[in-house]
Amino acid sequence: MFESVINQIFEKYNWKDFSRKQIINDLFQNDFLKQKFVNEIRRATTVWILSNEIFKRLWIQDECKIMAIWDIQYFSDIKEKWLVLVKKSLNEIDSSKLFMYDMNGQGSDELSTILYNYMSLYYDFSWVNYDIKSNIIPCYGSTDWLVMILDTFRQKYSWKKVNFIFPEASFMASISIAKSYWFDLVKFDKAEKNNFFISSEQIKNYYDSKKEGINIYYFTPVWNPTWEKIRNDDLIDLMKYIIEFDRDAVFILDNVYVWLLKKEVSNKMFSIIFQDKELHDRVIFCESLSKTLWTTWMRLAWIWTINEENSGLLKKNIILKKAWFSKILDQFAINLLSNLEEINNFQQKEFDFISGQRINFISFIKENFSEYFVFDSSSSVNDREWIYVLLKLKDWYDAKSVFAETQIIWVPMTLSDWDYIRYSFWNTNYF
Repeated sequence: MFESVINQIFEKYNWKDFSRKQIINDLFQNDFLKQKFVNEIRRATTVWILSNEIFKRLWIQDECKIMAIWDIQYFSDIKEKWLVLVKKSLNEIDSSKLFMYDMNGQGSDELSTILYNYMSLYYDFSWVNYDIKSNIIPCYGSTDWLVMILDTFRQKYSWKKVNFIFPEASFMASISIAKSYWFDLVKFDKAEKNNFFISSEQIKNYYDSKKEGINIYYFTPVWNPTWEKIRNDDLIDLMKYIIEFDRDAVFILDNVYVWLLKKEVSNKMFSIIFQDKELHDRVIFCESLSKTLWTTWMRLAWIWTINEENSGLLKKNIILKKAWFSKILDQFAINLLSNLEEINNFQQKEFDFISGQRINFISFIKENFSEYFVFDSSSSVNDREWIYVLLKLKDWYDAKSVFAETQIIWVPMTLSDWDYIRYSFWNTNYF
């Protein structure tokens, strides 16, 4: 598919003086790639793949090392353990259970139990005396659950205006999905220099302006893309503050990355919600295995809420629009998560690995490319619980020029106070 692009640029620079920067810029300006990859993140990752192939043909040994939308690769013993977990889970699928329709349409009771038990690794359900298991609704990744949620609310409030409210530093794929539903998108700018969340003052101003309609708040407590963790007091206090103004407010908590927190941190963050029935009733929790154990390829996610009306509408909407949930995914997840002690031990090693990668990466950036970034206005870097790096560019740089100079693939984003780059990383041992 890309051979013509590779050949074109190879022929242009073969036996001539050139810089890596020129090749990367040419790939970004290529009309075929622009048309095929409207999503700039995917185009940047494709540029990474193609540039390395061109470098190889031009006998350039030093390849682009960092990826924007690629799975982190495990190494040595952690990779071997991961392979064992995945192979075992695939080999133990009972083909006799794949026969016939799933009349329930929402996965097996065994899957609901196994997902509930898995959530106990990061939630403390001792505060909850409501039924959760029967309200677990499996989906095909986080995109699927957001589509199902917004589709349900569009039907529920077909006669009302719906406002989809979010901090500007949010997972933009989710914002794009909300935009496609013709909801009124309400973006709150970055509250302060190093605060990427929403402030109570912004909320007060919003309600003082007498906004009409149903307000749906989209929060990622452990953030994509900033990789800040919202302090639990800020999260809970703000949600309670919103309810004072708005008894009909709904909160979508995108908790895809909460499993990266230390258990005592995630327990504390959400136990207050579990203890407050009025608050808990307003929340739809969104979970995923897409990033857990680095199984992005599996596309298994789930949503749950104790609000009986919303839970019932979500189930009805999903059943009417989907034949059934994948029995293969169902069994794979059950097999993968059947031994929680084994999974927990592996995840602890995984967390340490990811943390080490991130610390090494930010050290490399500060040592080699600090002239491009404003670190005190960027997301903080701690020793655990984070995966991405979000760095603010200095005023006179743009993201593409930084990519061309560093050969480090990025996800560019513009916030109200300037341009940022979100980095993920591959094997920082290269450095």
